[in-house]
Amino acid sequence: MKNLFLYTGLLLTLNAPLALAGDVSGVIDRITVVNDIVYFNTYPAPPERSACATNRYWHYTSPLVSEGDKANYAMMLSAYVSQSPITVRSRNTCNNVSDLEDLNYFISESRR
Repeated sequence: MKNLFLYTGLLLTLNAPLALAGDVSGVIDRITVVNDIVYFNTYPAPPERSACATNRYWHYTSPLVSEGDKANYAMMLSAYVSQSPITVRSRNTCNNVSDLEDLNYFISESRR
């Protein structure tokens, strides 16, 4: 029986999603667009950030190039205005702006 608990605990640990640097759940605190790049902050701020993310004013960036990028931006604006909870995952890269994390994906959540 003791081994069963150990194996179960190990399986749960191995299957748990990993939180990466730059991952956060909260609300969008600030958002703007400059030269087809969305800059936004979350509250709370990400507890950890990628090594390249040295900018302390903004947290994340997302380009406005594809239709998918524009759909993400529409969801961000909706979440910002309604202060709905969000989850953000970073790519752990800073390709859009050299000192800000690139958005990997964004989830807008309902308030219940």
